[in-house]
Amino acid sequence: MNWKPYFARAGKGLAFFLIAALLFCLITRIFTPKWSGYWKSSDTVTGFYELDEDSIDTLIIGSSQVISGISPMELYQSAGISAYSLGTEQQPVLCSYYLLREALDTQPNLKAVIFEVTELFNVCSEASYRKGLDYLPLNAAKWEAIQTHVAWAEKREAEENGETAPSALSYVLPIIAYHDRWSQLEQADFTYWRQDRTDPYRGFSIQTNRGDAGAYEPLGEDATAALAQPDPEAMEAFTNLVNLCKERSIDLLLLKTPRSDWTAEEHNTTSLLAEQNDLAFLDFNTPQLQKDIDYDYATDNLLRSPTHLNLSGAQKVSAYLGDYLTKHCAVADVRGTRAAEPLEAELPLYLAGVEDGNLSLKEDLPNFLLACQKARYSVLFAVNGRGSDCAFPQADRDAMTELGLDTRFCAGGNYLAVLEHGTIPLQQWGGTNLSQSITLADGAHAALTSSASGGSISIDGVEVDVLSPGLNIVVYNHDSGQVVDAIACRMDEQVVDKKTGKTEKLPLFQRQSF
Repeated sequence: MNWKPYFARAGKGLAFFLIAALLFCLITRIFTPKWSGYWKSSDTVTGFYELDEDSIDTLIIGSSQVISGISPMELYQSAGISAYSLGTEQQPVLCSYYLLREALDTQPNLKAVIFEVTELFNVCSEASYRKGLDYLPLNAAKWEAIQTHVAWAEKREAEENGETAPSALSYVLPIIAYHDRWSQLEQADFTYWRQDRTDPYRGFSIQTNRGDAGAYEPLGEDATAALAQPDPEAMEAFTNLVNLCKERSIDLLLLKTPRSDWTAEEHNTTSLLAEQNDLAFLDFNTPQLQKDIDYDYATDNLLRSPTHLNLSGAQKVSAYLGDYLTKHCAVADVRGTRAAEPLEAELPLYLAGVEDGNLSLKEDLPNFLLACQKARYSVLFAVNGRGSDCAFPQADRDAMTELGLDTRFCAGGNYLAVLEHGTIPLQQWGGTNLSQSITLADGAHAALTSSASGGSISIDGVEVDVLSPGLNIVVYNHDSGQVVDAIACRMDEQVVDKKTGKTEKLPLFQRQSF
């Protein structure tokens, strides 16, 4: 019998199956949302898998409270601790537990786990489970996590008429959940997996804008002794988390970052859980810990999300944690050892990111321009002439002149410029509409326009919001390929004496969205 035709057909069938499977995996990767940006859930999880095996001894888990509230690189700088933060947005405690199990596969010698406790008291959205689980590889632990989540979701749906429970299959084959995203696809959906997924911030998000004074008070010493009721699903996962850490001889530290809506009842319940399980609990909402870290809501919390710490607050909490872990847990100071090599390689990138973030704290033109004088920056200028007044004070003009910028636009006219490496490769002033394009130092293409009716700045075809009247400035980082700040400056009539109502024209410095 001639078997060749059968083998040929079988080979073709196998090839077809493999190609179909490859295409299916590719399409699934494209359609799965990329949770990047400030809260970076997918970036954090994918970045974890870029770590060398057995290279960290401290893991941080929890919701967005840790994404902006604890910096592993600050732990390294202050105490030599090798850590990673596996925080995701509104991370369910169920996901915290399974993320720890997943982490132990590649980081089997963890000595300490920091668990942020906010979500013990919340019923989390379906999206939060997706952000915690979708980027994990499909293995036995993930399948168990899926089944557990679906069972709890079905129970809530039946008992409380809650959110419709997902199917387990939609987690195994995410395309089922995301097939209708085709109209929302962006360039990042196609390029995400072609990029280096290493996260030099180790799960932390550098955010620097500041909150308002007077909007937050620490927990009072005479607060109620009442207890809050944890979510049943969260309590089951918390019990599993505690038992796993005990089995693996890992020090589990409970932590609460400063948060304006954290209650005394939630504090009491968490303290009781810590006592029952022989765990330490650091609540930075208590007066003593706030005094210890010199916490100030006006400078240490985010303005756009005031229940979260900003970089300043994260640095204070992280410095305290570094000292605490060194004294109370079996963590090592790896500075000066081979284990520090990847951290030392990432540190300059982290410090550059801190500098990028701190640009947003500059609130006057001379100091802002001074901070922009970094080799990694291209600084793009375009005057939006629509109703603008650019008659800036002499100090502002002197700061621009020192950089070689033409300040004739302060008296009128349209203006474009690009500043790079202390040189000005593009500059134009005039009364007519201006339009120029330039290749920046890293090869990106920038286009600038300036006219009496508007202005624009775009980089690689993506327009930055420069719709405000006045001098618009965009700071672009060559190393990251990202815009790191965008401002608009103009003279504006402002009240200088509230009693008399006296006004005066002063520079108005506005941050733009980007």
